[in-house]
Amino acid sequence: MEDKKVLRISIAVLCGVVFVGLLLGIGLGLNALLLPEVTEPSETAAPTQPPTEPPTEPPTQPPTEPPTEPPLTMPELSLTAKHSFLYIVETEQFLMLKGDEKERIYPASLTKLFSTYVALLYLEPETKITTGDEVYAVPWDSSKAGLGPGLTLTVRELVQAMLLSSGSDASMTLAAAVGRKLENDPKLSYTKAVARFVDEMNAAAGRLGLTGSHFVNPDGYHHEDHYTTPEDMRKVGALALQQPTLREVMAMRQATPGVKLPHLDSPWLNTNFLLHPTSPYYIPTAFGMKTGHTKAAGGCLLASFCVEGETIIIGIFGCQNREDRFADAQKIYDAYTG
Repeated sequence: MEDKKVLRISIAVLCGVVFVGLLLGIGLGLNALLLPEVTEPSETAAPTQPPTEPPTEPPTQPPTEPPTEPPLTMPELSLTAKHSFLYIVETEQFLMLKGDEKERIYPASLTKLFSTYVALLYLEPETKITTGDEVYAVPWDSSKAGLGPGLTLTVRELVQAMLLSSGSDASMTLAAAVGRKLENDPKLSYTKAVARFVDEMNAAAGRLGLTGSHFVNPDGYHHEDHYTTPEDMRKVGALALQQPTLREVMAMRQATPGVKLPHLDSPWLNTNFLLHPTSPYYIPTAFGMKTGHTKAAGGCLLASFCVEGETIIIGIFGCQNREDRFADAQKIYDAYTG
């Protein structure tokens, strides 16, 4: 009886174990069916896409300068000059240009505008200078201011003689004075002193950007190697307007020296007819610059005007005669102001 009882207990325990195992197997199977497989990422697994930056606005075009007005143009004019221009100083703008502004031309006595500018870099307007034999070292057909040796004049008076009556004799005296100062030798001969001054004119031209110019003398008497360009003459005119003594003198209609001249009994008259009210070419707004004339250069003129607050320079080069330069300047001026 005891053996049968043990057998029944063993069978019961075994059945319980089997039943529990079945329950566990069923539970694991259900988990496999219901839950997705989760695996740890390996180091070689493809990385996930990084988060992207939020979209940005497409780049805008860089700001552009506001459109500028097209440059003003001048009407076609019937001019005798081979080269001419109208230039506004404040805006540095050419409104009219006839001919190539870089073409080589002869400046004639327009040279004196630059030689006085260079001289005033070294001499004060009230400095006194005594004339010497250099006043006779000019060709017979040069324009003169009536000077002779032994006169004591101020630099301002010599500038007046050069810019008003276009005196080449005054040009030689002023050049010799500057040359002697540059060499620190008051006894230097006038030929060497004038040559030294001309060297300084060319050096100054290089410094000031007058790249198309070369000077042989201080007065503009014709020489094949003495030349400039309309562009450089425009620069000379603008420089002269910045020099107070030049601006003052070239606006004068006449001047009387403080000493008696041996070869002239009248005042120095300005050869710029645009300034004289009795001239048929008179323009009230004109206030200066310089004339020039040689056979090779023709009639030349730089003229400055103040028009409604603007400073303009008109350049005329290569006219057939002396009168045409003023007529051409008048046509250009009228076209601009009309």
